[in-house]
Amino acid sequence: MIIKRKAFITGIKSLKLTSSEVKFLKKQKPWGIILFSRNIKSVNQTKLLTDSIRKLFKDPHYPILIDQEGGRVNRLKKYYYF
Repeated sequence: MIIKRKAFITGIKSLKLTSSEVKFLKKQKPWGIILFSRNIKSVNQTKLLTDSIRKLFKDPHYPILIDQEGGRVNRLKKYYYF
């Protein structure tokens, strides 16, 4: 089954989905979700969040983006090492 999505990307308020966000996402069906630093606390928490978003849409490849501009804005600096 293909779910038609609308042409917009939205963010969420915190570290996990609220019930009002779940209702909004189910109704509006955005193309994707963007995460900001307010949504990322740890690797495990972020994995749980992304899993819950993908489960909501029943799509293991649902687009989840991170506001990662590089340079001075680096949302993942403390979570990965090069």
